Amino acid sequence: MEKDNKLIEDLSNKAISNSKDLFSYLKEPYDRAADSLIKAFVDHNSINEDDIDLVAVNLLARKWVRKIKRNKEIMDKANEQFNVLLKYYKNKSPNSININKPDDEWLYYFFELSSMINDSSFQEIWAHLLMREHIEPGNVTKVMLNKLAMLDSKSAETFTKLCQLTYELILENEDECETSYIPLVVYENDFKEHYYTREDFKNTLHKYMEYCPTDDELEFLSEVGLIKFNSKGENFIYFFDDIDANFSCDKGSIIIKGTYNEADRDYQVTTGYVFFTQTGLSLYRMLKNHYEEYEDLWIVLNNFVKSQAPDNKFLSI
Repeated sequence: MEKDNKLIEDLSNKAISNSKDLFSYLKEPYDRAADSLIKAFVDHNSINEDDIDLVAVNLLARKWVRKIKRNKEIMDKANEQFNVLLKYYKNKSPNSININKPDDEWLYYFFELSSMINDSSFQEIWAHLLMREHIEPGNVTKVMLNKLAMLDSKSAETFTKLCQLTYELILENEDECETSYIPLVVYENDFKEHYYTREDFKNTLHKYMEYCPTDDELEFLSEVGLIKFNSKGENFIYFFDDIDANFSCDKGSIIIKGTYNEADRDYQVTTGYVFFTQTGLSLYRMLKNHYEEYEDLWIVLNNFVKSQAPDNKFLSI
């Protein structure tokens, strides 16, 4: 009897929750479990294996219901995105989209990671990757999913901004053409005074700086392994004088030859402070058609390139 009283006391203590407790939200399901065991003891004067099994099943069910609910939300979003894609291609190329079931192991891995995502906007990214893997199996790697799973909703928003700020840099001559995708992350002092003091550009630049991710946000993405970020100095791309550097985005393009470096006998153009890593670039390519380009990207890019072009020698705009 003393043992039974001790059991009741222990269960009662577990069932009492303090609303001011830092972890009260975690205790709720376990408090309910303790209540169930107390009720069983009061009703039967004992607790048997069936009572314990029922509590365990309820706790496990709670976990799986949450996982299934989140995965269903992501699947619903993927279907919505797929239907939008079908409408887009309906009149252009109706037979260009084929659906293929991804590898079972990939699907298990995907849903295990995505079940932890509760933020709706972040779920949109996971949904897009799920849709893409059904259209092009093998393109969304587990490495990519691992990196994405390390983000929270805030850092996912940061990566989304970088996608919207990304421009295309094409290095081209008669023999070769090399294309890079680079997020435009620059600071006010990267523009010649003539540009950032102009009234017609000042407001645009200020809005861009407000939109641009902070250094801390970029440092985190760098630590995760999606970008390379150098806050202490700009990145450069080097090439020989017979190659044109074409900076372009949806609303325009500008071509320059770059600045001559006598020591190395080559030309260089400044690209900003951020590069994608290989994984980050693959993720960008998966998502780039899912997001609209930043509205003033061309204005900022155009002025940034003009600021670095030697003697304003622009080959074309």
